[in-house]
Amino acid sequence: RRPTGLPLTGHTNSVVSVAFGGLAGRPIAVTGGYDRTVRVWDLKTRRQSGGPLVHKSAVMAVAFGMGADGPVLLTSGADHTVRVWNLMSRTQVGAPLISEPSVTGPPIPVAVGQVSGHPIAVTCHQDKTVRLWSLGGAP
Repeated sequence: RRPTGLPLTGHTNSVVSVAFGGLAGRPIAVTGGYDRTVRVWDLKTRRQSGGPLVHKSAVMAVAFGMGADGPVLLTSGADHTVRVWNLMSRTQVGAPLISEPSVTGPPIPVAVGQVSGHPIAVTCHQDKTVRLWSLGGAP
């Protein structure tokens, strides 16, 4: 297989995470990397959609999904933080879900989904645990 066109460029260091989704009826890719940025790409135009979201450290994982108030991004950083971003306003939602290193190690894998209609974030940890986090609307 071959790439389907020119590469998407904009990151200033290695890109190590990607997620795919849709926003306002358009296909998007979300990427994160060692340059501490998260970038949203409109895959029809092959251009970056808005400016980068800046994380405090290298972005090791990204996930795209629906939160209680619309589309969200979940990012996991090398600084052991997991952050939720409102994709429409391009702002961080609240404090990080995890905000300091602990014996559990960095929560690198992340996902966004729903349980019984309630949006959740899922993080995986080196202490052999998986944690679920409410993204609002949970009873």
